[in-house]
Amino acid sequence: MSRRVTKKKSRKKSRIISRRRRSQSRCPPGKVRNPSTGRCIKDKRSMRRRRSQSRCPPGKVRNPSTGRCIKDKRSMRRRRSQSRCPPGKVRNPSSGRCIKDKRSMRRRRSQSRCPPGKVRNPSSGRCIKDKTIVVLKPKCKNSNTYIYQYDADTLDEKDLIKIDGYCFSISEIIEWIDSGTFNNINPHDLNKTKLFKNFKNISNTELRKKLENWLQQKIQADLNIANYMINNKRDILLYIGYSGITCLYDNASSHEKNDSGTFEESIEVLGKLSNYMRDDDIIANLKISENYTLKNLINDANSGNTCIHGIGFFLLELFFDLISKIQNTNKNVKILSIEDFVKLNFFLVKDKRKNIVLFKIDNRLVHDSNSVYYRTNFDFLYKIPNIESLVTPIDEIDNIISSIFTRQCQNTPELVTNDSVENWKDIPIWRRIKTSDSYCFDLLFLIKILGINLDNSIAANPYPIYPKNIFTNKRLTNIDLLNIKRRIINNNIDIYNGSLKLFLNSPELWSEDDNYINSNTWRERVIRLFETKLRFIRYFDKMDIDNDGNRIAIIAGFWDDKNTPTDVIETYCLRYLDTLNINFVSNLSHKTVPYYNISLNISPKIDNSNTNLFF
Repeated sequence: MSRRVTKKKSRKKSRIISRRRRSQSRCPPGKVRNPSTGRCIKDKRSMRRRRSQSRCPPGKVRNPSTGRCIKDKRSMRRRRSQSRCPPGKVRNPSSGRCIKDKRSMRRRRSQSRCPPGKVRNPSSGRCIKDKTIVVLKPKCKNSNTYIYQYDADTLDEKDLIKIDGYCFSISEIIEWIDSGTFNNINPHDLNKTKLFKNFKNISNTELRKKLENWLQQKIQADLNIANYMINNKRDILLYIGYSGITCLYDNASSHEKNDSGTFEESIEVLGKLSNYMRDDDIIANLKISENYTLKNLINDANSGNTCIHGIGFFLLELFFDLISKIQNTNKNVKILSIEDFVKLNFFLVKDKRKNIVLFKIDNRLVHDSNSVYYRTNFDFLYKIPNIESLVTPIDEIDNIISSIFTRQCQNTPELVTNDSVENWKDIPIWRRIKTSDSYCFDLLFLIKILGINLDNSIAANPYPIYPKNIFTNKRLTNIDLLNIKRRIINNNIDIYNGSLKLFLNSPELWSEDDNYINSNTWRERVIRLFETKLRFIRYFDKMDIDNDGNRIAIIAGFWDDKNTPTDVIETYCLRYLDTLNINFVSNLSHKTVPYYNISLNISPKIDNSNTNLFF
């Protein structure tokens, strides 16, 4: 125990001795001895003394608390105050900076002149509008009068009449009326608006009487033309309406399909209408609007300035305008008979919304009366006085057309449709079609018959037959084929049969020569044309027994797109034709060939089916 105590004491003594030695040794310059630890540390006091003794660079002064050199803000302000500021600026005494001299700016503004119509604001020095100057606006929109080109602003108040901001001379208008060229159209307005909308508001008595007399003469002249058309040119008047409905419904869905086509039917009826105009100036000058006549419309159609459907609207508007003028004077008389509507090829009917629409006899498409398109373009229907007298119930139309077919057709309907029917009323109106030799068919049935004729084959090889009437075995005329083609297009029916589609679009294959269409020359020409775009696809038709009592397969075919791949059925049929092995086709079933499809959802402005629309 005593030994441990002595060791601790000796260690303590050695530490004290080492500290004394350190305190006796000198520290290097800039450092001093720490009395508690005996170590040499930085002498901060001497560092501050040296800093305070050394001079700071120009523009700086010694911080007495830290001994550092900092910016001398007072000397900077003195230098700023001594230096001059650039023009337009002055020294800020508090900060010593140069700022904008607003007083000198105001002085310069007050010295400079303001532009015309403005004056100097003494408080701000700015130029403001001079409210004491009254700017005289022109009194009239037009600078000169219409006939004698007088200055419109200098007209005498007694001779002045102002209409929609345009100034006219009353004496000039009276001379204009007397000249016979007055048309009540504002000559200064590019929109060709009416000049006088209400004669009762005109204060000048002489002008008011002149205008009232002019209006009476105009009404009488229009009525005379309308009576002339209905009494002397009734067929031409009806043909104007027929041309309008034809143009309006010709390829009606072309805009939605992005395919304008050729509009052959419209071009045909407009050509005939043009011939009527050449023979009668009254017809040529029938007014669609004040400065637009039937002659102008046909010229625009020939030059392509107006679309076919737009021409249809114009012609229908002209037709109903003439009917309205007669209806105004004979309100209790029904101007158009049922026979007239049959010639027009359309009726006025009420749809399920009780709105009046056009019902084209041979078309399933009806414009949707709830669409903006209808309300914008068919407003002329509601301008007809007593229009309800021209409306025919759809049931009555069906009875009328059915009775016409019963009376004029040489056959009954049950043999010419794919459906089970008893009379013509069982077939929708738009599907009834009559050939030039007075035989009537269901359009869809006729499409199928034509496709079967063109797809005909012998020994599984193509052997097309010219489309014929199934009752007479006579060829269909070119007019019949053209009528079928137009009915297909206008009713938006898609033809799936490749041969029929190509045949209807190739009028060079049509012929009126019976010997030619029954010859191999015509047949070979058809096959050559078909093979450019189509290929003949074989399929299993039925089983049969030959003369020896053996089972044989009847292989038929149809024309389809050239790129149609070979399927399993066609492969087995071709193997059977190569080997005559009945096992290849013994398990095959009859193939149904597609011929057509009735497209729905054509357009938001068109109702797809008149059957759904009314029943």
